[in-house]
Amino acid sequence: MLNRAQYPSDVISRGAVALTLPPDLAGFRGDIPPPRHRVQPGGGLRADGTFQGSVDYLHAFNQNRVGENETPTKGYDLVNARIGYTARLDDVRTANFSVVGTNLLDSDIRNVASFKKDEVLLPGRTVRLLATLTF
Repeated sequence: MLNRAQYPSDVISRGAVALTLPPDLAGFRGDIPPPRHRVQPGGGLRADGTFQGSVDYLHAFNQNRVGENETPTKGYDLVNARIGYTARLDDVRTANFSVVGTNLLDSDIRNVASFKKDEVLLPGRTVRLLATLTF
């Protein structure tokens, strides 16, 4: 399944720009098709293998087609972002430092498939600092 396109960028030497599309817009060919009630574009930037960044956006529409004993679910907008820096320490070891933000709009998100969706929200805005050492 192809859901990512990447194009080398002339603006950044030895870098690349990526655009991601949800599987239903990218020609999904699997057994179970993704739900058609969302829009999910995203993009990323990689420069010299040192800096990385990405932003993803998802719009989930209202879910009003419900079955017996189900309730409707409101739609939401979700924005996630990541920026990172990778330092090569020697021929084998690298260190990566990243800042990752999820649900940056602090949307009230309910999992349409959950039996507890009317009682429990998914996590709100979260920002994490990550450090990874590869050796």
